[in-house]
Amino acid sequence: MANNQNQPQRKRLLERKSVATPQKTYSPEDAVVETNPIESKEEVIQSKRKKTTQRAVTNGSTTVRVSTNTKNQLAALVTMGMGESVDAVISTFIDDYVEGMASDQKKEYQILKDIMMMKTRKS
Repeated sequence: MANNQNQPQRKRLLERKSVATPQKTYSPEDAVVETNPIESKEEVIQSKRKKTTQRAVTNGSTTVRVSTNTKNQLAALVTMGMGESVDAVISTFIDDYVEGMASDQKKEYQILKDIMMMKTRKS
């Protein structure tokens, strides 16, 4: 211990100051929100959720191989409340994609989907 007393005290390289405080704080209410006179984004999301939840009749389950990144993205969307499950989120995406198709593509999609459903029922 005598050795510690004889050593010169070190000069501190960093001098501590008081804690910095922000000049202004923000809350979610302060955010600028675009309003659409027809429908707000929340109303659109809610209507899509209801549509997906109403027709979410499962005919069993299966496994689909996706990348880990895709799995994490879907899990994040479910956590944010964009759907009750990954299946609901994917159904919403499919519905939106099909709505954007041309009428002949929609017919082809419906025919192929019906064929695949019939194959599934036979199994």
